[in-house]
Amino acid sequence: MAAGAMIQAARYAVRGRIPSARRDSTVRAVLNINPCCVEQAFNGPGGVAWGVRRYLGLATKQFREPQDEPVLQELKRFMRLARRLRRHPTLERALRWDLQHIGTLHPDQRTPALVQTMNRVAAALGEQEDVAGDRALAWFYGLRVAWLWRSLGGWHSPASHVPRALNRAALDIIREASSH
Repeated sequence: MAAGAMIQAARYAVRGRIPSARRDSTVRAVLNINPCCVEQAFNGPGGVAWGVRRYLGLATKQFREPQDEPVLQELKRFMRLARRLRRHPTLERALRWDLQHIGTLHPDQRTPALVQTMNRVAAALGEQEDVAGDRALAWFYGLRVAWLWRSLGGWHSPASHVPRALNRAALDIIREASSH
């Protein structure tokens, strides 16, 4: 699920927008600091089925195509930010506190607060680009997923090292999402 969510976040970042039907669930996923399980972190298999399908499309290609490159670059960015964040425990603790605080805000105030926090964190981690609106929210979603991916033992980007077991799990998620 995390691989699918990361692909989804990368696609959102490349497009610079998040579909309005997915915006609230994306904000909830970013703010869900201590999910009891991976399914809860991503609103169940249906929440990331689209991204899992795209992940399988990338993972099973023999050759990458030019249109895949921007998505792969965003995946690399998410993994790089998560790796850098892990090296700064003070920043990581502050980010957890910020996310808990943002979760208490009125829903209309959450996205602007997340955008501001994302730019502050990205600058502290060495990213030079300021991002706004949905692109910043997509970056935050990608960072949050990569952060979870790394805490689950994922080291490399899910598109750079694709074990067969991960492909089988992705197929199972798609089947489960289709049955609901």
